[in-house]
Amino acid sequence: MKNKTVTKTVKRFSKEVEDSLRSVNQSLNRVYGNLKTPEEKAIISTIQSTLNNLLKDPDYPYKKYAESVKAKYKKLPDESKSRIKSALFSNLDIGEVMKLVPVFGM
Repeated sequence: MKNKTVTKTVKRFSKEVEDSLRSVNQSLNRVYGNLKTPEEKAIISTIQSTLNNLLKDPDYPYKKYAESVKAKYKKLPDESKSRIKSALFSNLDIGEVMKLVPVFGM
């Protein structure tokens, strides 16, 4: 019996996209620090966890987690939504975020 070698193709992001994912993930630490409620922080934690998993495995099913974040966000009071938006806009580089738009199909 012959030994067969199985080769698996590993999908990778371009260096630019990977660097953007890492940069956004780092910036989310500052966003997290500007939030007050556990619900607000849980949303950012989920985003960070999803980005970390996506960096490890580009085939990670991130869309279901993105939907979860959207659902949690919609349930927040307006004050929390404003705080999250403000923290995101003041701590994220919009250029880095825009590089990720095609990756996430937005």
